[in-house]
Amino acid sequence: IVNRPNVFVIEPKNAEGKSVKTQIDEVEVLVQDTSGHSIKHEIKPKNKGHIEVTYTPTTTNPHTISVLHRGKHIPGSPFKVEILDAVDPKKSVVDGPGLLHTRVNKTSYFTITPRNDKGISIPSKKALIEAEVIDPKGSLVDVGIKDVKSGTYDASYIPKIPGPHHIKVYYDKALIKECVANVVDALGVEIDGPGLYNAYVDEIANFTICTICLLYTSPSPRDS
Repeated sequence: IVNRPNVFVIEPKNAEGKSVKTQIDEVEVLVQDTSGHSIKHEIKPKNKGHIEVTYTPTTTNPHTISVLHRGKHIPGSPFKVEILDAVDPKKSVVDGPGLLHTRVNKTSYFTITPRNDKGISIPSKKALIEAEVIDPKGSLVDVGIKDVKSGTYDASYIPKIPGPHHIKVYYDKALIKECVANVVDALGVEIDGPGLYNAYVDEIANFTICTICLLYTSPSPRDS
């Protein structure tokens, strides 16, 4: 991600694929942008003979990372790295009916649109997006996330019990949305309509309230 420290770890191995200890001065790393300019980086030893490399790209152009051991490229080197624009949690948008209210056993949807500090939707990685839904009992509800290839991601979940469901959405571990969705059972009240999501000053906003009642007949009293 641009303008922030990015880290990767080198694990030296021998021809048999077993980890081996290597002196840090035997490893050479070169990070370059598309213009061939070298990017400053830091190399330091870690536990178990691993070597950690930290670099901070300043542009979103693809970068090339070369890793050499004793003057020879390791397998896969040079590596092509896509540099993503930084996401601004305050400008990113998470919206949809599944954030407000839904019903038990009904698939509920919302969308996630990562944006930069200028409020512009930007390409991102699905792996960096996390959505967490917790039911009234404190259990996690499975959330599916789908990349719709337009800078927006569709999220869906199916609540199993009624009551408030706490929802949190993260991008690269940063919280971008937190809310509570009200979940009712199949015999409860369903509210839907455009007026719940978008409304304008001095214009009528409509939504529908649908109540579903269960008719209950009491048993006849026993004959005395």
